[in-house]
Amino acid sequence: MHEVNSETRPVMNTEFIPRFSSQTSSLSSQNHRLPKLTLPTFSGDILEWQYFWESFENTIHSNHTLTDVQKFTYLQSLLDADAMNVINGLNLSSANYHKAVELLVNRFGKTHKIVNAYMKALLDLPAPSYTLDSIRNFSDKSEVYIRGLESLGQCQDTYGSLLIPVMLGKLPITVKSNITRENGNDDWTLGNLRKAIQREISIQEASTNGSESYDIPTASFHAGIESEYYK
Repeated sequence: MHEVNSETRPVMNTEFIPRFSSQTSSLSSQNHRLPKLTLPTFSGDILEWQYFWESFENTIHSNHTLTDVQKFTYLQSLLDADAMNVINGLNLSSANYHKAVELLVNRFGKTHKIVNAYMKALLDLPAPSYTLDSIRNFSDKSEVYIRGLESLGQCQDTYGSLLIPVMLGKLPITVKSNITRENGNDDWTLGNLRKAIQREISIQEASTNGSESYDIPTASFHAGIESEYYK
């Protein structure tokens, strides 16, 4: 992670732009009291592109007080691995900054590519075990990916019918039984399924210390009904 000052004009490293040394010096005395923003790096994981680009765009790319060469220097310092390979060979120039942005957007920033990556991540999520921590982690990760799809304007109606049976199939049988019993049927919407999983986690958090195995079906426990889990 790299830090830049939150004022409109970030303090630049003088070895990058020595001709601005006097201006940099005067700004440094003003900026040392300001809180600093931490810019994320980007290594080529397409699921991290939106967060990276929004941060970079708001802080650097749209900063009209910076030259394109300065922006390019910042960009290079924040890229790693596969992302850096995309722009390797481009000399430090104004024209090449715009070329670098174009190359990165074409590789990582196309909406259909990001949507496909989110869907693949959802479909490939490992099934949780019977521990509450594992189920919570499964829910948290699925929420991150679904929110990512929503941020791209994807309606749940377009992918919910595919995702619902996949998510249900990954859940431990006790969790699936509990939420289906509470729902009253197996006619789910993705929104209802997400809420049901969250509600089940909340119930278990209230009755365990958060790390015990998920051994007893919630509904059976609270109803006092004997089941095979007691035998």
